[in-house]
Amino acid sequence: MALIRSGLAALQPIAHLEAEETRSLWTRLPVVAALLAGSVLADPARMPELIDIVATEHDRAAAEILRGETDPLARIGMDDRRSFAPAALIDISRVSAELECHASYRLTERVPRLVSDAVALLAQTPYAALASRVGARPDGPLSLSSALALVARATAGNAVLRREFQPKYQLFWSELAQSFPDLVSIDIIVAQAAVSGIDRTSKSRGAA
Repeated sequence: MALIRSGLAALQPIAHLEAEETRSLWTRLPVVAALLAGSVLADPARMPELIDIVATEHDRAAAEILRGETDPLARIGMDDRRSFAPAALIDISRVSAELECHASYRLTERVPRLVSDAVALLAQTPYAALASRVGARPDGPLSLSSALALVARATAGNAVLRREFQPKYQLFWSELAQSFPDLVSIDIIVAQAAVSGIDRTSKSRGAA
């Protein structure tokens, strides 16, 4: 995935789009749309407009994922993974297909250490609570993808922590994306939504 190889998936966008400006992007480039809409998702006042656009133009399931309150892949790979139906923007069924196709896929034995180190890095950010999402995933590609996406988006605005992330994890993240492109893509969207959700909650409390 070009966004990972270039390092852009781990950066804070210089420009952010308003909800209406992302309308067409959700169909063509949903990962880019999520990254550029990060500030809207983090804004209690502007977020509902974006949710309505995605729900109206595309599908309600994907719009709800953008609230950042749940992990849509939390139970995929377990006994109920076939219960997910395709969605217009975030097609979870394709992740099931990837997992089945690469059932014998073996990541480096360094994966458990990579995941634990990523969670430790996440703990240094205001988004430490999201580490529980990594622990809820099965070991292997699912937990690694979640950990890398969450850390990438959680450290995007912190130059010091970002410098720790990129040289250590980018190669493994890129390798994972080659075999599991849909998994990695969805996890970037989910991670951005989760990070923005925490920011949105903080802003709401600050305004109260």
